[in-house]
Amino acid sequence: MNYKSGSAVIALVCLVAGFRPAGVDASYKDDIGFTRLAAELGPGVPTGTNITVTQVESPIVVSTNYFVMPEPSEPAFAGKSFENRSGAPTNGSWHATEVGRNLYGANSIASSINLISVYDANHWLTNGYLHRYDTSFEPDVETNRIQNHSWVGDSSARIDIIRRLDYAIVRDGFTAVVALHNIGAFPQDLLAHSYNAIVVGKTSGEHNAGLTVFDEPGRIKPDIVAPLSGTSYSAGLISAAAALMMQTADDNPSLTNATRPECIKALLMAGATKTEFPGWDRTTARPLDDVYGAGELNVYNSYYILTGGEQPADESNTVSLTGWHYGSASGSVTSRYFFAVPPTNVMVRISAMLTWNRNIYDLPSAGFNPLASLADLSLKFYSASNFVPIMLLDESTSAVDNVEHIYQQNLQPGQYALEVAGDSATNYCLAWFGQAGTTPGIASVGLTNGQFTCSVDLTTGYDYIVEATTNLLDTNGWSVLETNTPGVSPYYYVDTDSTNVPFRFYRFTVH
Repeated sequence: MNYKSGSAVIALVCLVAGFRPAGVDASYKDDIGFTRLAAELGPGVPTGTNITVTQVESPIVVSTNYFVMPEPSEPAFAGKSFENRSGAPTNGSWHATEVGRNLYGANSIASSINLISVYDANHWLTNGYLHRYDTSFEPDVETNRIQNHSWVGDSSARIDIIRRLDYAIVRDGFTAVVALHNIGAFPQDLLAHSYNAIVVGKTSGEHNAGLTVFDEPGRIKPDIVAPLSGTSYSAGLISAAAALMMQTADDNPSLTNATRPECIKALLMAGATKTEFPGWDRTTARPLDDVYGAGELNVYNSYYILTGGEQPADESNTVSLTGWHYGSASGSVTSRYFFAVPPTNVMVRISAMLTWNRNIYDLPSAGFNPLASLADLSLKFYSASNFVPIMLLDESTSAVDNVEHIYQQNLQPGQYALEVAGDSATNYCLAWFGQAGTTPGIASVGLTNGQFTCSVDLTTGYDYIVEATTNLLDTNGWSVLETNTPGVSPYYYVDTDSTNVPFRFYRFTVH
């Protein structure tokens, strides 16, 4: 559908994807850690209680009729209240219905969300909310906690639209979640160019991954991926995860800062997993993978980052291996977060995510004409001793992104430090997720029917890789024999192929 107002045309394209087949909803809950979290927390697991959402939808057009609202008779929406903010026809849109099932439906991870406000995206962009074509007005005040945007489009007014959204996010403190397109050219992903929203792709990688092309080109998108069949539905799932974090923070006054949009973003991105993507990588100048962003959503990890508590930078005390902090940067202050890996342990992995918002402001003149400024922050990772950084191990120093990311594995016992620095004053959120385990130890080895066998003492619940080589001098000669996540210790391994080689060396590493 094309919507014309003034001299600009906005083309809205619905994010079309196949429906998830009935009966498989539980599998994605396993993938994102919700099943495990629910098993541990029982009735206390958060499900989005008292969190309100705004759902913005591109109309589904059939002949002269158009459909925006979720299907009112959908059983999964029993007890839900819908506010039709655009006065759209009440007939149900299949796309809005499917997004809703994953965001707040009865089988959603955020099934306790009961109040949903719905906009036609055309109306939202103009006099319904954003007021793109009336510079006399700022965007309307958003009273809901989350805005979900499972639609794409483009406009000649791209930059103004993005800045208005970023402005509203900071002013009103809501979290905006934006879906990438499943196909097509990246410029079509209008709202995906937002700095302050969370931009979402699919675990399959079938989405418009890439670099932004306007309002500072070269920023990496998506921020995070989720394992549903369409980016529209994956965005709904990320919004649901945000609701879980918000409810958890609402229920504990000491976690209040975590409800800020930059903190929700940091919590979800720091908790994201990489093991699904063997080729996942980042560089010093590129903080995220260029297809999968920070990785796949994992609400189990994010929940425990959040409940690890807010822990400020400290030059003489360590923080826990998992936690977060809403802090302030300036051009003259460096903030350090020291932590220690205990003796006999290994840091299986640490994922640290630094996020901050772009500042949008307006000069004191008639109308609202948003201008932008962005602080340039860096995140560095050091080995340390007695609260003094010793050696730089890694750094994330993108010149254009407003996220920085450190991801390290298999750290040996000792003290380490995360360091935040910036060129100008801004607030930020740093979230970190460290997992420590016992270094794998060989308990016994032997031969059974000519096959190599061994028993390994290890920490359960982590991914372990068994590798073998016939030449210890060849550092590239190791071959992966098995990847497993043992549920018991000691773990018993049998190399059924060992009868085919004269000898082998083996190693077990935690991943």
